[in-house]
Amino acid sequence: CTGHLNNPILHTFVDTMYGGGIAFSPNSKLLYFNSAQNIYQADITNPVPFSTVQNVAHYDGFIDAIGSRTFFGSMSLGADSKIYISVSYNVSNYLHVISNPNGNGFTSNVLQHNIPLKTLNLSMYYHQPYFALGPIDGSPCDTLGINNPVATIQSDKKENIKVFPNPTNDILNIECIDFQNKHVTITDILGIQQKVLSLQSERTTITIQNLANGIYFITLYRTDGLYLATKRVIVHHE
Repeated sequence: CTGHLNNPILHTFVDTMYGGGIAFSPNSKLLYFNSAQNIYQADITNPVPFSTVQNVAHYDGFIDAIGSRTFFGSMSLGADSKIYISVSYNVSNYLHVISNPNGNGFTSNVLQHNIPLKTLNLSMYYHQPYFALGPIDGSPCDTLGINNPVATIQSDKKENIKVFPNPTNDILNIECIDFQNKHVTITDILGIQQKVLSLQSERTTITIQNLANGIYFITLYRTDGLYLATKRVIVHHE
């Protein structure tokens, strides 16, 4: 929240070609970094994380229709929990993707030149900030007036909350088995609150036709303001 960093770990890794991509897995346990021809993975839960480095992909030699080699470039974790990788050195109509970045080694499933683009791209990548961290009350980041101190944040695995269908274009179902004394807020990616709903049953169905296309966060609270869980949903009207 404050932007202060501590406990840095410096690691020098030598490869034959430069790169520039780096991204964390959605579960924050694995670190990915790359050169133009190789993608590496390290287990940062290990006390010596860079002793675990393994190569999970090598450039397959693909050349696109305009004669460009699709070397690996910048990386970014997307809102769908996949890591997207741009091309480097040359412009191209493709992106690479790591479809299962929580997976160890080759189970991470690097798919090269898997996503065709409508325009040429060079070192640009998918970017989706993560807005569900919650403010520290009284800190410089506490700008939304939400009573949500980080110390009270709990894992959503402990709260059986589901939102579906996802993506959706007309209705949204919110299921919470332990619904008593709970409410949810619906907030867009700019942090602007769109709806507040008190849960009256295990399933609440709402219409979302008045919401613009985009990504929204369904956040579950207790009536005393304690944060419990956040789910993400995509609204897409045809």
